[in-house]
Amino acid sequence: MRKNLLLLLIPAALVGCADLNTSLQGMNDNLKSINNSLNGMRTTNIQVVTSRGLQTTISVDTPAAVCNTTAFKDGAKASYVRSWNDLIRSRAMMWHLKAQSGGGNIAKANDRLYANKSFSTTGLPLESNYQLQVGANANNCNYDSFTKGKNAGMDAASRDYNAILQSENSQ
Repeated sequence: MRKNLLLLLIPAALVGCADLNTSLQGMNDNLKSINNSLNGMRTTNIQVVTSRGLQTTISVDTPAAVCNTTAFKDGAKASYVRSWNDLIRSRAMMWHLKAQSGGGNIAKANDRLYANKSFSTTGLPLESNYQLQVGANANNCNYDSFTKGKNAGMDAASRDYNAILQSENSQ
């Protein structure tokens, strides 16, 4: 009798854990949002368009301390494109080689997934436009904003790369 009762209680407890996990994840997301608000963070959508016509919109958190939004956006765009290209090219080459060497339908599907996903770097904002200044009267607002944008761009590229990895065919 006790054994049967225990067997009935375990699945009920596991269902409760799944609901609790969902509830905790929602609470964590809400706390992150509140924390960003308190820290003056705001989400900025930035359109990235390159000379080859490939385009995307990246969503980045903009710190309140950014004093030049143009420099921030330029840093985010430049860093996103360079980081994305670095991440995507080796994966694209791997699947392309597998598809060309008889890797089967999975390799061919993933080769198509990664085809033409890299951006052209022509016309990207240059870091040299936002140089660090030295001296008693130096104002590094542009440099600091560009650097913060670069960090945000790298984070966005990493997030998008992880998303494309999840969409690879594995069957």
